[in-house]
Amino acid sequence: MLQHRSGTKIEDMYWIDGDTGEIVASALNEQQESAVKYSNAIKKAIKGKTNLVTMHTHPSSMPPSGADFNSAVEHEYMISLVLCHDGKIIQYVANERIPIYIYERYVSEFKTEGLDEYNAQWEALVKLKKSYDIDFWEVRP
Repeated sequence: MLQHRSGTKIEDMYWIDGDTGEIVASALNEQQESAVKYSNAIKKAIKGKTNLVTMHTHPSSMPPSGADFNSAVEHEYMISLVLCHDGKIIQYVANERIPIYIYERYVSEFKTEGLDEYNAQWEALVKLKKSYDIDFWEVRP
């Protein structure tokens, strides 16, 4: 996935059965930057499954977005991973939607305080984690 999208802002995504390890669906031909479109085929393949492990790339190497957390809730993903092009892997889970406007406000506030984009997003998620049922962490070998 990382090699396929190297040098682009386009994401790839896989949906994997958490029990068998089989790939249930994939999005490998995306055209829109920083997004994955849920085609009808993908929606059909993942419908009703609550044991899915997802992984998708973040070419900009940012933490999971508010939309990523909300998608995990909407689709009842068991576990989700963001594969960053700088080598970081961030795992996240969500059992509650987070308001995007609050996430964006927190990011903006942290950037105003002098944090770079990555750390502003990370700290916004840390703050949201105190009030919403989400969790995230960097996977380390």
